Amino acid sequence: MTSKFSVQALNEAADGAREVRERLGQVGDLADESTKRAAGLLSEKNFQLGPAMQKTAETWWFQVNRLYKSCVAMEEKLRATAKNDRKVEEENERILQQLTQYFQ
Repeated sequence: MTSKFSVQALNEAADGAREVRERLGQVGDLADESTKRAAGLLSEKNFQLGPAMQKTAETWWFQVNRLYKSCVAMEEKLRATAKNDRKVEEENERILQQLTQYFQ
């Protein structure tokens, strides 16, 4: 049997996942533009660092995107679990109330 505390904790964790996702949406690509620009300039001058920086920018974007999607999935699953726990708790309360009628 779950408690109101666990439902609250699940919702708070979902809020945390949402906050991380929103922050990633705001600042996740900050390094991307400057890194790509630097990679292009270095590549133009035939520095080997240029392609390496381009790869770094691609990896950065891939990781930010993966984390963003993970946060979306975590938030959805946490909220669904909290909703299901709340329903189970309500059903358990209803059944207990019905049972107590037989013991009065």
